[in-house]
Amino acid sequence: MSIISPNNNTSLIIDDFINYATSHLATIGGVINTVSLYPPLQTPGPGVIIWTGYTVTPAQAGGVVVEQVDTTEIEFTEAQQLASDSATLEGSDINEASAAGFEVPQSTESPTFEQIEFVENEFISEAESEPDPPLSEEDKPKNDIEPIPNYKTKVKVPNELVRAMRKYGIGTNNLERAHFIAQCDHESGGFIYKEELASGAAYEGRSDLGNVQSGDGKRYKGRGYIQLTGRANYRKYGPVAGADFEGNPSIVATQYFADTACMFWKSNKLAKRCTDSTTTTIKVVTKKINGGYNGLDDRIRKFTKYWTELQRDPTLWT
Repeated sequence: MSIISPNNNTSLIIDDFINYATSHLATIGGVINTVSLYPPLQTPGPGVIIWTGYTVTPAQAGGVVVEQVDTTEIEFTEAQQLASDSATLEGSDINEASAAGFEVPQSTESPTFEQIEFVENEFISEAESEPDPPLSEEDKPKNDIEPIPNYKTKVKVPNELVRAMRKYGIGTNNLERAHFIAQCDHESGGFIYKEELASGAAYEGRSDLGNVQSGDGKRYKGRGYIQLTGRANYRKYGPVAGADFEGNPSIVATQYFADTACMFWKSNKLAKRCTDSTTTTIKVVTKKINGGYNGLDDRIRKFTKYWTELQRDPTLWT
């Protein structure tokens, strides 16, 4: 068990104890000496019970069981994915690209392998041609960080985001987890902003986002860690979360700011793009979310921060 300085964070102590006890209990054993009192007509005799190991079924963090959400309704078909990715290559951000994907009926015939491969190659080619920002060596991703037993990170990730990741099945491997958290961190200004600071008037009349009624621009402004924008996206994602985003859009910023980020990630199948820790991959993920490479230097720094911590302790933020 690691040594923890006095503090008021009970979860630190409890988590440390659970981890220690779980690993320790599986290794212990012993002998129990017994005296049998039965049958009563015979002389009581000694008994021996040999036991080894003991396991405890693990609970979810905080004692809360998080049930996964059925995301089938928002997971793009190959035809929808192609439409979304094509829109991205034309400069659309994830809201515009997602809306473009949802416009394609699910029954649409799948594109050919050549069509899919062409779009994928375009993503890679564009990312490779985008220059890396000037960064110090410590800000660049590395893959040779040794794990540290009983490591306690000082990097904080909001509990709401970790719960949403479990809920939607995001970050099942460390690379995806680092990419996802880094992008959410950047897009929300360090998990501070859950609602766009601008009024949203700029989105008025944006039929590509489903803003076809007067006032839709302001009503369906950007909200969430990866800002959900436009009536069409509010309408599509609300039922998956079990809420009425379209009828009550403000709840995205107060209750579902982490959920919507996960739903964007899930519907656009961004997990498949998180194949390594190279800056090329960071650029591809950034392009998909941003439609360009705005803030690339900060996104790389943030990825490096989370990827470094996850190499030190692969169990973080699960």
